[in-house]
Amino acid sequence: MIAPARRRLLLAAAFVAALVSAALAPSEEAPPAKRAAAAPAAAQQPQRLAAREIIEVPPVSNYTRSMAEGISVVNIFEPQAPPSVAPAPAKPVAPKPPFTYMGLIEESGRTKVALAQGDQLLLVVKGEQFSGSYRLEEVSPDSIVVTYLPLEERQSLSMGASK
Repeated sequence: MIAPARRRLLLAAAFVAALVSAALAPSEEAPPAKRAAAAPAAAQQPQRLAAREIIEVPPVSNYTRSMAEGISVVNIFEPQAPPSVAPAPAKPVAPKPPFTYMGLIEESGRTKVALAQGDQLLLVVKGEQFSGSYRLEEVSPDSIVVTYLPLEERQSLSMGASK
């Protein structure tokens, strides 16, 4: 470890050496005669600024604008439009019933509905499943209500209405 007195002496010597080198260093400003001769050389070298010279700096907003050129910038403080949402797929719809309501038949005290499907005649009672995916729900002299089972969708058929 260096003694405190010796350390102070070394620091003082370094300070004096710095002052002497600053005093002997060439000045940045040259007299007018030297400036004219040095002009061609100065054009080739970048210009050095004196420590006393003040540099004008454009406002910060100019920097952010120039930095943003070519870059997508989002202002997080402005309200943003909500992202577009794809519409929900359309709800499936039951197909038209493949049969025609022909009328009612009273048999043994029970009411049966007569339905024509192609060249077949179906006799169906209330609550019965038929034609693979239909169930008879309601019966009246003028119309019936059936449910398409895969979608649980109710459909009404009038007397004589066809496919």
